Amino acid sequence: MLSNYMLFGIIAIAIISYYAFVLPKKDRILFGLYRYRDEVSLYAMNCPGKQETEEYQYLIGLINVEIYLIKNNISFTDFFATTVTTTVENEESVEIIINKIKEDSFMAKIYEESFEIFINYFNRKFKWFGKLCIEPSIFFLEMLTKILRVYKRKKPYEKITKAIFKTTSMSKTYEKYIKMNNTAM
Repeated sequence: MLSNYMLFGIIAIAIISYYAFVLPKKDRILFGLYRYRDEVSLYAMNCPGKQETEEYQYLIGLINVEIYLIKNNISFTDFFATTVTTTVENEESVEIIINKIKEDSFMAKIYEESFEIFINYFNRKFKWFGKLCIEPSIFFLEMLTKILRVYKRKKPYEKITKAIFKTTSMSKTYEKYIKMNNTAM
């Protein structure tokens, strides 16, 4: 009987904490991104021809993707598929666009601040996922491949090696994405 009350109390505290702390913080982040999107739109409306430029289109698209992913409780795979892979695949053209954004001081400021808000949110959200899931998984798979290599089991070894490669390439691609955006700032 007492354990039911304790469980109910824990659930009540969790619900209250979520609505009192988590949602308002998420709303502040979203409103900050909405404000940046509005500022860029107003800036482009006041500068003739600015709305047709690729740097404006890229910046508005990036902020919209950030808003969408935060609003819909982003998952790591959504973020990776929508933002990171497309950016790294088109590295040369994205770097050119980011350099054009950097040339315009107002757009550069908006780009830096909105990207920083999003990356901070993303890193806070998935920090423990990487530490508790991805890193131990890579370690376990590497140890398993060493064991299989000793026993000369070729087929499982090849499958596990592919899994390790995919996991490490995802983290390297993410690091490249962060580095690319930070060096452009």
